[in-house]
Amino acid sequence: MPAAITLAGGVGALALWAAAMALALALAIDQPSGMRVATQVALWGAMAPIFAVVSHRMIPFFTTSALPRLAVWRPHWLLWLMLARLGGLCAGAVADLL
Repeated sequence: MPAAITLAGGVGALALWAAAMALALALAIDQPSGMRVATQVALWGAMAPIFAVVSHRMIPFFTTSALPRLAVWRPHWLLWLMLARLGGLCAGAVADLL
């Protein structure tokens, strides 16, 4: 499981760095479409994967504290599927704007 968390954190950090550089460049050359691309990369490439990993870890934790007889179900393949889908959404959002 730490591999998924490390991967999501690394991808999120790279996406935020890329978004910050794209935003700085778009502001320097006054290009609104570049600002929109930077926003989409920050959202789908950084914030959404972090939200998915945290949800995958914390929702079962809080569910078992509220409903103790419920078995914890946290499949790792589902997390990888969500992260792959979010990567596709990020690429699609950027491709749609370019």
